[in-house]
Amino acid sequence: MTGRWSLMSVVKLLRKPSKRFAYLGHVISHDMTDDDDIIKQTTKLLVVGNNLHRKFSYCSREMKMELFRSYCYSIYCNSLWSRFKVATLNHLKVCHNDILKRLLGLPRWCSSSLAFARYGVNNLDVIRRHSVFSLRSRGKLKEEEEGEGEWEGRRGEEEEKEEEEEEEEEEGEEETCEGRGDGK
Repeated sequence: MTGRWSLMSVVKLLRKPSKRFAYLGHVISHDMTDDDDIIKQTTKLLVVGNNLHRKFSYCSREMKMELFRSYCYSIYCNSLWSRFKVATLNHLKVCHNDILKRLLGLPRWCSSSLAFARYGVNNLDVIRRHSVFSLRSRGKLKEEEEGEGEWEGRRGEEEEKEEEEEEEEEEGEEETCEGRGDGK
């Protein structure tokens, strides 16, 4: 491996190098791609979708949509995915779309985007955008909290300097007005 990913040490299990391992529920592979984790989440999503379809097929559509939001929106660590094959993520999207269609009793050939829009449910792209935005917002908020004390100190000094400069400019303007003799 080359570049910034070469810093990862080899993880050994029973004295043999491991191709992948799980850390806090996130699958880390030897080549630092997220494909294995996406496949794991796809499998979990399919299991959840089949359970919802099997157990709640006779419920109302409103109840099915609420169940879909509750169980199919939470895809663990999706905001951390950065290196993956597009085909792997597309497979997850197709599974997500098919679960909604099966739950609603729609044919597979009908438009997924229309179904998501009609029933007020977010598709996988929207769910991922929300997750990434939430992660970035928490990161920025944490940075602001850590640097808040230092920033306020610098800010106070800068404000004092600006106020002194403004006072000096005002004094200079008064002198020029007095020098003109027009009284303004």
